[in-house]
Amino acid sequence: MNLDLTRVLRFVAVAENLSITKSAVLLELDQSWLSRQIMQLEDQIGFTLFDRSRTGIMLTPEGREFYEAARAITEASVHIHRCAEEIAQRRRHVVRVGVSYSSFAAPSRRRLLSRYGELRPSTELECEACPFTPEVIDRVLDGTFDFGICFGPVEPADVDICVLQDIEMTLAIPAESPLASLSAIALADLKGCKVVVGLKNIKAHLHNHTFGWIEEVGAELRHVPEGRRFVFDVAERERAIFVCFTDIDKIPASFVRLPIAGPRPYLNLSLIRYRRVLSNAAERFWRLAHEIGAEETVARNKDEARPIELRM
Repeated sequence: MNLDLTRVLRFVAVAENLSITKSAVLLELDQSWLSRQIMQLEDQIGFTLFDRSRTGIMLTPEGREFYEAARAITEASVHIHRCAEEIAQRRRHVVRVGVSYSSFAAPSRRRLLSRYGELRPSTELECEACPFTPEVIDRVLDGTFDFGICFGPVEPADVDICVLQDIEMTLAIPAESPLASLSAIALADLKGCKVVVGLKNIKAHLHNHTFGWIEEVGAELRHVPEGRRFVFDVAERERAIFVCFTDIDKIPASFVRLPIAGPRPYLNLSLIRYRRVLSNAAERFWRLAHEIGAEETVARNKDEARPIELRM
């Protein structure tokens, strides 16, 4: 007997759902065609798989026995497909990276992408930007991206995380503000001040981690619906404070940049990947990210250990 294994796989789906309608939707098949496939399988094997009634379908004793054997075929099919995908993935010379908009100016992101291009010129590096970190994470998890570059800490337990750099936030203060005369700003100094930020994050807990402290210290939070690229213009027009995430954030000439003194929210720039087999090209990208993260740590430790020069 030469069984049609495709029909067997479809029988397993129906047996697990006990519904032709639901199984047809999941398999993206026409319902009547799927029903005919099951009946053709019954004709081929010579016994009835389902008891059919107006209220639904149930496995017959023979159907239950056949289902137990057929499940092994389903498991083998899944394994074969996964094996084929992994083999194909290892041969790919494309690395897909999703980046959050706000990571654009981060030096470690530029170093990672540019250095990888120099190391692997034959590998195509595909970058796509997303407005928010949660979207980057979701598309890493569903396999759209091999990697994601975004601000963290990142919470999902089923991703691997490589910290590229810790973020030392600073504040851009209008020159005429009394705060501009200080050498550093404590968060409590912001009480009653307007602080401009970009789009409100679609995931509340991530938004609160990044910007919740502004309202907690009594400052007024001003969102710019058009995103971070317009924060500088709005802050200059409204003479308001804004947060800088990198040293190369270009602040208006009439603003001064000051460090934050005392406790502050912890942020980092992270590279994330889902725990799956990746191509050799992607694995090299991952190792390079760890190298760059280690370089950042060494450079930061040197800066912290450097003695302060007193100028007379």
